[in-house]
Amino acid sequence: MSYKKHLIGFSILIIIIALASGGWYLFVRAHPSPIPKEINSQLKFIPFTTPKNAITTLPQSVQYNSKQQQMTYSAYFDGTKVVISQQPTPESFTDVPQVYDTLMTKLRSQSSFDTINGKVNITLPVELNGGQSAVMNSKGVLLFAHPDKQLTIDQWKQFFNNLEIVK
Repeated sequence: MSYKKHLIGFSILIIIIALASGGWYLFVRAHPSPIPKEINSQLKFIPFTTPKNAITTLPQSVQYNSKQQQMTYSAYFDGTKVVISQQPTPESFTDVPQVYDTLMTKLRSQSSFDTINGKVNITLPVELNGGQSAVMNSKGVLLFAHPDKQLTIDQWKQFFNNLEIVK
């Protein structure tokens, strides 16, 4: 009798594992990374991406500059086109944290806030002629986001809270 109970328990465990594996496979297939595999395999960092429903990534826009180790792509969020650039966090930012603060001053940081992915600075760089930009240095990635029109702080928070790490 005890043998049958163990066999039934083991069978149920195998079925649960099979169902979970199948569900995971279907989830991954239904939510593929918007970063093409040939680009993802070249990256020297684990990028943030936009697989959630709130942000639509344009997979055909994904580009990678291997010399600069920078990946760029376009996405649509709340009716706004946002160009996202990412690269590994420069060593100087890690070695001397004030270097990042100096960059934020140069980019004319207007405000900052925390998100689930890290601290974000909203900047108005001279190079963008008053255009808005958001910068996040988190989890080994330096990310710049440039919208085609101004976003509110609440919109930026929602945008950055919807980014995910691609594994």
